[in-house]
Amino acid sequence: MLSPLERVSPGCLPERMDDPACDAGRLRPALEALAISNRVFGGHHLVWWGVRRLLEGRAPGPLRILDVGSGAGDIPRLLEARLHGSGWLPRCVLGDLHPITLRIARDELREAPRPDAFDFVRLTAAELPFADGAFDLALSSLTLHHLERDEAARLLSELARVSDGRWLVADLRRSRLALGLVRVLASTLWRSQPLPRVDGPVSVRRAFTPAEVEALLASSGVPGRVVRAGPVRLLAAGLAA
Repeated sequence: MLSPLERVSPGCLPERMDDPACDAGRLRPALEALAISNRVFGGHHLVWWGVRRLLEGRAPGPLRILDVGSGAGDIPRLLEARLHGSGWLPRCVLGDLHPITLRIARDELREAPRPDAFDFVRLTAAELPFADGAFDLALSSLTLHHLERDEAARLLSELARVSDGRWLVADLRRSRLALGLVRVLASTLWRSQPLPRVDGPVSVRRAFTPAEVEALLASSGVPGRVVRAGPVRLLAAGLAA
């Protein structure tokens, strides 16, 4: 059997898209490529499945949503549209550390059917600037692997805190199979995209396994469960799901 793929910390293996000096000319096409991959390879479906589970048994009405590490805003846009179509009145706060990424998301969502449904906040994932229970639902997609282990544990704790336990995290799942599949993606779909082509395999090397996420939940005292989602992804969610 192949030996397990050891995690490499973000501090030892940086991603180019995390660089504060990365400008809009490089970030915008990279974020667009990631949004396409989310749509084509199940990222959108996974988050929507988790959100529906979290909202089971609740009557539609106003809904406060926080998305941490929102990128170009493709997931908040998807959730707002589908929830609105199901009778909900969602209002989404998009949070990201990178100021240019946040500006790109703002530009993208100006073209949404209901642009007033979105607000934008620059924040640090491990220290959310919101009161306890400020949101009905808090989520984060493809952000956990950007964090050191202690920061990742704090993000899980913070998502649970600001949402009263209705939270979910979707991310890559580290394995040799996932690394191979992402390398294929980097050499094909992302071949003309310099940032995703390099950062994609790096992201897998920095990702957590389901067992490691379970350990993060245990260390932070957050009730939750973790499930595998296909060959590359995982989903962690509060027990309200």
